[in-house]
This record gives sequence, C-alpha cells and structure tokens, in this order.
Amino acid sequence: MTYQLIPTDADAQQRVLSDVACSPDHHIRVGYALRLGQFPSHWAVEAGTGNYLVGLKHEDIRPENMAERYVFSFEGALHEVRLDSVFGSEVTLVALCGAVIGDVPVFRAALTIAFAVHGRYGLPQDTAPLIPEFAN
Repeated sequence: MTYQLIPTDADAQQRVLSDVACSPDHHIRVGYALRLGQFPSHWAVEAGTGNYLVGLKHEDIRPENMAERYVFSFEGALHEVRLDSVFGSEVTLVALCGAVIGDVPVFRAALTIAFAVHGRYGLPQDTAPLIPEFAN
C-alpha cells in the first residue's frame, strides 16, 4: 500500500461528490465545500487502486460536533472517519452507503498508512501527524 498526498483537482472533487451521493448529509457537506471553494487542497490516494482519504470541512461548532471528519474509500467501500478529539487520535468509523469492512486488520492498516501520508490536515507540510487509535 503506497499512498501519495496529491493536489485535488476538478476530477477528484467530482469523484468524492459522486462517491458520497448515496449519503444525503455527506453529499450536502461536500457540495457546500465545493460551492464555497473550501474543498481540501490535497488528498491521500493509493495509486492503482483508487483508495483515498480526504478531509471534510465542517461548519458546526457545537462541542458534540467538533470532531474532524474524513472520507476513506477502501476497496469500493466508503466510510466516514471521525477524529473524536481535536487533541487526540482516537477515531470512530461510520459506514456509508451500506459499506462493510471485510478484513478488519487490513482495513485498519490501510487507514493508518493513509493517515501517515495525509496527516491531520492533508497539507504537504502537515506538522500534525496522526496515528489513529480505533474506538470501534
């Protein structure tokens, strides 16, 4: 598994928007970010497979909704990854669109590798590395 942090372009943006179309909340969130020009500038992509990790912007500042959110596409299954604390590294996985995790250790290893490349913020000089701790 080799992920690379690469700039998002119009094709990347449309792919994510298309992937999350089955989840109204996520479709609205991604569409809103696109309209406002706030879609993340980079994403971590695994060459050859199309697996990816991308951050989601959120405007909700209520304490219960302050978790950082990401979309992780792995082997055709889509998951929301919630970083449960702005200071911690514990993540919660939420299956989107009926996704099922097949081989849990392989899935977790892939997500850990993707985060090693993406970091917390998905920026080329990301100074906030993230090694996820799995809550579920």
